[in-house]
Amino acid sequence: MKDLREIKVDRKCNAFSGITAFTKTWSIFLPLITQLKEDCMVERHWTSLKKTLGHEFSINNDFYLRKFFDMELYKFSEPVEDIVDQARNEAKMEKTLRKSKKLGMLLYLTRLNINRLT
Repeated sequence: MKDLREIKVDRKCNAFSGITAFTKTWSIFLPLITQLKEDCMVERHWTSLKKTLGHEFSINNDFYLRKFFDMELYKFSEPVEDIVDQARNEAKMEKTLRKSKKLGMLLYLTRLNINRLT
């Protein structure tokens, strides 16, 4: 069997151009879908995505990948990546705030115990 690289292809052929465009589109589309699946995406980020895409939708069991493809998500790669990055950063900040609240509560309780002892 010949290696695919050894096969001569007419790059001007409509089939070659179509397959190349289709492959390129999916190579942009699939990483965006992977990013959108992250747990950090909450309702406010989905609302922002809806505004960016100009479509109303709800993520449920009846939502198929094809709907995102039909909305041409792949044409909005930069805004989608920005929304996901914002979601990631906000999730990190929220985690840090929860930790600092726990630490603050611990310090407060420690101070109460010290005051009781004195």
